[in-house]
Amino acid sequence: MLIDIVSPFSEKVEYRRDGKVLETMILFVPGECAGNTVREEFSNHGCSERLKELIRDMDTEITVLFTDAANRIRVFRSITSHYELYYMVRAGEIMISDHIRNLLCRIPVPERRVDLAGVCDTFLFQHNYGLHTTIRGITRLGAGEYLCFESGRLTVELLQKIRIGAYDLRGADGTEVLENTLKNAVETMQREDSINTLSGGVDSALTELYIQGNKSVSACYAFEGFLHEREYALNAAELLHTEHEVYMIPMEEYMDRLRLAIQGFGMSTYNMTAQIMHYTLGREVKESHMFLSEIAGAVYGLGMRKPLTDELRLAVPMEHAHNYANMYGEIARLDDVAYLKRMFGNDIVEESLGRRNKYVLERLEGFDTADVSVENYLQLAHLSFYFTNNATAADEQTEMIFGKTLNTPYSDRKLLESFLSLPLKERYHNAVYGEKPYAKMLLEKRLPGYEVNKQKLGGSLPRTWMITEGPMRNYFHKHDIPEFIPQSMREELYHPGWDNSWGVKYAIMHSMWLENVMQLQLEAHALRWRLEV
Repeated sequence: MLIDIVSPFSEKVEYRRDGKVLETMILFVPGECAGNTVREEFSNHGCSERLKELIRDMDTEITVLFTDAANRIRVFRSITSHYELYYMVRAGEIMISDHIRNLLCRIPVPERRVDLAGVCDTFLFQHNYGLHTTIRGITRLGAGEYLCFESGRLTVELLQKIRIGAYDLRGADGTEVLENTLKNAVETMQREDSINTLSGGVDSALTELYIQGNKSVSACYAFEGFLHEREYALNAAELLHTEHEVYMIPMEEYMDRLRLAIQGFGMSTYNMTAQIMHYTLGREVKESHMFLSEIAGAVYGLGMRKPLTDELRLAVPMEHAHNYANMYGEIARLDDVAYLKRMFGNDIVEESLGRRNKYVLERLEGFDTADVSVENYLQLAHLSFYFTNNATAADEQTEMIFGKTLNTPYSDRKLLESFLSLPLKERYHNAVYGEKPYAKMLLEKRLPGYEVNKQKLGGSLPRTWMITEGPMRNYFHKHDIPEFIPQSMREELYHPGWDNSWGVKYAIMHSMWLENVMQLQLEAHALRWRLEV
């Protein structure tokens, strides 16, 4: 049994008696103090019952791995943890790593196979989460899951869930709840060497208020339609009195940086715009710990098209794969879903939609599937984004190869469960502020000069332009079309347009991954720890 750990921010703790190592713990927690009680208990008593209680009750995120003298491996990923572990079993032996490329390198190139279910997930949702990856035989430990490998037997079970209404916050001021939990989360995760990624939007500006220090960074493409992101960041930095640096990405370097990002990540990139930006930040920024507000909207409000939610919310039951929240929670448009059914087949797309819905609902304690109000659909959509977006984890995998780590205060369990304890009808939308009302009220109070209702356009490159005129144009005139795409659709990939731009974009990234990762014998990333059991 082999354990390869890449993250420089992982910690190895040993439980010794009479000079012998009886148990070893690899610990992933944010900040420098969050895991102190866990370290102390394990050093003195090993994997005791009290240690298990400490881990179970932690308010922040944690991933932890144990090995012992009986050659047993136990792993737990808390319900909000972005610290990922991957595993595979070959010839009766288990191999575990916190970076998928280190496992892939142990599979000879001729033996590598694509997991089409994982590929379908990326085309539909932009991400893999839990169970499936894009590589057959390599599995991701899901949120809240516990793994045990003993005497050649592998078991995985769901041990922890997010509690809806965990706290009695009736009558509480939502802005105070958000401020107190966000401030505490940032303090928990703060390191001496911390810097914020500041896009200039509400979420990253709020995070900046509670970080000790006066530096921030962002990345921006040198493309006319994207440069507003630079201005947003600089304007917010001026209001926040933070020294801000923008790292510009020339469009002529786009495809080279995409290839390098895919090779480092080891899977097809989850979002071509954002992950190249994080590859650039990981390579260029000297600070080794970056704050990220990526999934803030999944906690307190996404743009979920409320009128359409009201129109479609009664179409099918909450438990159904086609419930409104599952179909519109940050995935391909319905027209794109129909296109992907032509590409993958109806069954595999339907299975992917059902798997996503089940994965999210299984991780919620106290969620009322009988409540078909608009607000409850919004709540489920936000939580679907939270549990299956995986953006923080993917960006962490990208920056890890440069010795960096990411933390988002919105991965803090106390923060999420506190927000989910506020009255549902007041949480996501109101007439004055629109979406994200508590976040906007808090930012308005703490930073009066910030225009909270100013529309932020969002950082993305135009998808259709990218594949018709931009750096991805004519890609399939020079590269192979992935084998799984039906012959009847191949001619369309040579002539992309608006109607098929979603599918073509992901087909290009998948093709790049096949050429630059799956078909090459790349070296494993440098290790922080290796345990051979």
